[in-house]
Amino acid sequence: IGRAADNKDRWILALDAATGHTRVLAHDHDDAWVDGPGAFTFGWTGDNQHLYFESERDGYAHLYTVGFDGGEARQLTSGKWEVTDVDLSEDKTKFYITTSEVHPGERHLYAMSTAGGERVKITSMPGNNQAFISPDEKMLALIYSYSNKPREIYLQENRAGAAAKKVTSSPAPEFWSYNWVDPPIVTFAARDGAT
Repeated sequence: IGRAADNKDRWILALDAATGHTRVLAHDHDDAWVDGPGAFTFGWTGDNQHLYFESERDGYAHLYTVGFDGGEARQLTSGKWEVTDVDLSEDKTKFYITTSEVHPGERHLYAMSTAGGERVKITSMPGNNQAFISPDEKMLALIYSYSNKPREIYLQENRAGAAAKKVTSSPAPEFWSYNWVDPPIVTFAARDGAT
């Protein structure tokens, strides 16, 4: 990956080790800044012929693939939400992606084929679910929080519909006796019309 010093351009490059020549596989340009939650997400898919990466080229951070032999990048996720984390399964047949598609204030883990298509939502607790997948991919360790609940660790089987079990309780007992407000999350239109 190459980046311009002003962070307005990023290139995914293929290097010919024998000649030292490079060729561009994908290029992103943004007059403001090339970045986003997955700006450094990059890797090989299971066929070793395609690379996956994240880009904000449609205005939101989404997952793409591009062939090592060239061609146009293919967008695997789309919508008015963002992919904030990507892991490739051990067998390289699916991605585990964390997205904000339920709500900008929530993060959930999904499984999706490396070819794209339907996503299966794995986490279900409303709020922020930061998932860490066990080496055998059977379990998840979740760092979970909500607007009025601090971060705690939960364990859950790595499958849709599985219940998460809380394993830590960090605050002092007095914390739980207080009636904490669940603040409403409000959205509004900015001058440019964006929400």
